Amino acid sequence: MREMRGKPLAGALRGWCAHTLGSLGGGRKASLAILQVGDDPASTAYRIQKVKAVDALGGEARVVHLEASASREEAREVLRRWGDDDGVDGIFLEHPLPRGWEDEFRSLIPLRKDVEGLHPDHIGRMYMGDSQVPLPCTAEAAVLLPEWYGWGDFPGKEAVVLGRSVSVGRAVALLLLHRHATVTVLHSRSRSTTEHLSRAEIVVVAAGQRGIVRSHGLRPDAVVVDVGIHVQEDGSLVGDVLWDDDAPRRAFTPVPGGVGPVTVALLLRNLVWSYAAARGTPLAFPSTEELRRYATS
Repeated sequence: MREMRGKPLAGALRGWCAHTLGSLGGGRKASLAILQVGDDPASTAYRIQKVKAVDALGGEARVVHLEASASREEAREVLRRWGDDDGVDGIFLEHPLPRGWEDEFRSLIPLRKDVEGLHPDHIGRMYMGDSQVPLPCTAEAAVLLPEWYGWGDFPGKEAVVLGRSVSVGRAVALLLLHRHATVTVLHSRSRSTTEHLSRAEIVVVAAGQRGIVRSHGLRPDAVVVDVGIHVQEDGSLVGDVLWDDDAPRRAFTPVPGGVGPVTVALLLRNLVWSYAAARGTPLAFPSTEELRRYATS
């Protein structure tokens, strides 16, 4: 059994970010602008986490928090202002946005400032297999973690992705396809879900539904990445996978402490990439092997 904790990989990514910023020399701080609309508790918690991460890196976080009743034009104006501001390197939209806003707002963010990897141009480049542009952070984290822990032998493996959101499920499926896995995407209209899961060697669960997958339905030797996170009545956190106490686990991500820390660290990496581009110093993203140089014990 191997627990694929996110902290070691996240630490290596942060180390690379700090080293890269140092090599770029002085000047203004790298700046991340965050827009939140409404008071979703999870969104607020994630926003605070990102602000702390940017501060720890020596950057600057700017936050605009609009009421749920804010108009679309108010939010558009915030994005326009940030888009025109040379002191803003990255723009992040906290979820959830009001219904019907997301597609338009993703396109309003200048391509260079899209640190989430969700601008239509970046999604298109991901489709074509380009790994040197910002990719959807959670999806990339779900694939990098098995690679970091030595479970990245994807070619030919049967992989099942449960969930088809643009930012996670579909993106994970594409990233696995580019690594030559044989990928099945399951969703609310899928049939024979149990059958697909029972033979999968790699399972990525991103359905956003607590306990939607039971461990007794998985192969004992499956590599399992759980993207879900849910708050229980006692305040504890659980994922989309419900593990039986005696269930065998070959390799799995814990909740919390698995995908989440890596997602935030990838956002920082993308911010550094954007900051360097603004200074006329294009960067290549580090490989997993290069990142190991920044790993701490």
